[in-house]
Amino acid sequence: MLALLSELYGDTRSARTADAPEPPAAVPDGSGELDAARVQGTPKEATIRRAVEIHAEDAAEDHLRRLGWTVKRVGAQKLG
Repeated sequence: MLALLSELYGDTRSARTADAPEPPAAVPDGSGELDAARVQGTPKEATIRRAVEIHAEDAAEDHLRRLGWTVKRVGAQKLG
């Protein structure tokens, strides 16, 4: 997801290259335990979602400021 956002917003610092190996996928071993990153609502997933959200907000804010707009973050006020 971060690679896609990086590509969309032109941030190549953290984009994955085509030659980079994919991270290993979790393989179910029958133990009944699920990979923590794949279980909806776990703190790890919430942390990842928040990091993606902050990255997108930062990129949008930088872009709009470069275009001459004045940007005020109102996320903490839960207006939208």
